[in-house]
Amino acid sequence: QKRNAIFSPRKNGVDPRKGRPKRRTEWPGGHVVCGICGNPFRYDGLAEKKHMLCRGASDYSCWNSITLDGPKAAEKMLAAILDEIERLPGFDAELIAAVAAEVSQWGSAHKTRVAAAAREVARLQFESDNLSTAIRGGNPPLRLVSDLHENEQQLAVATAAKAAIEAEQQPVCDLPPIDELRRIARERLLNAQAKPRELGTLMKSLIPEIRVFPVRRCDGGRIMLRAKFVLSLLPLLSANQRTDAAQKCLSVEMQVDLFELPQCERFRSQVISMRQAGLTESVIATELRITKTAAQHAAALNRKMIERGLSDPHIAVLSPPDDYGKLRRHRHPRYRFRRVETGEGNTPA
Repeated sequence: QKRNAIFSPRKNGVDPRKGRPKRRTEWPGGHVVCGICGNPFRYDGLAEKKHMLCRGASDYSCWNSITLDGPKAAEKMLAAILDEIERLPGFDAELIAAVAAEVSQWGSAHKTRVAAAAREVARLQFESDNLSTAIRGGNPPLRLVSDLHENEQQLAVATAAKAAIEAEQQPVCDLPPIDELRRIARERLLNAQAKPRELGTLMKSLIPEIRVFPVRRCDGGRIMLRAKFVLSLLPLLSANQRTDAAQKCLSVEMQVDLFELPQCERFRSQVISMRQAGLTESVIATELRITKTAAQHAAALNRKMIERGLSDPHIAVLSPPDDYGKLRRHRHPRYRFRRVETGEGNTPA
């Protein structure tokens, strides 16, 4: 006990974590999934417990051991989401017509469902009455008593289902103006930033899942992580405004680089346009306030992209490259690749 006392979380005999949930974590913890193996990313204790690592890499079942800076990733994703909200298009006439058609179809379908539920309740009630009459006749067999008990349970379930269908709110056609929706989204995101738990709850409602994939620049260099997810603003609407047509309009696929871009990538397009205008690299570097080396690297990167027919300087890394010494999990004797979705394991090629 004396030897292990230094590892105890107790302070003055009291556990500071007592009565506090131990499974809650700061966003994006508990929300990020590895795109290679499907395992969640979790805070690993690296860099003052701010970095996250794929659980599969910890268990030697995934080769993706690239770490993720949690606070920086949250900052970048929030900035990208706020920027995307500002670019949301307005509700056009086609969308309004689609919502109206969906509301009309919902009304007729709802009446059909209510009628079917009422018929089921009436059928079960009729059977229950017949069984009760037979039992009251005297000396009923045990099978009838068992059937009556089972029928009463089915009747209770059917009655509850009918009440739930009747209580459903009919969707409405009046969608809020897009400017109002932008304002609501901004306020909720900015207010939740200072409250980590509220931020995590809000983000999980807007983004069902965040998958991160390793990417590498086409001319080599470090392997970094890129997030891909679908942002849906439908949860910001009231329950009766959430229709499939509105879902399509308010959902957008996003990808966010969870790393800092070097100068050669940030200024690549500007360097190329200025080179085409006849300016030298020294003049370009002075005008853009970057180093001459960065301007040269930007031009070289652009040539590499043209050679490979790429519009994005980064390419997905689907297997551990041989020339990258930091990814070595797949060489360990314990390594057995295992994908969470299928549960199948296989040895690396």
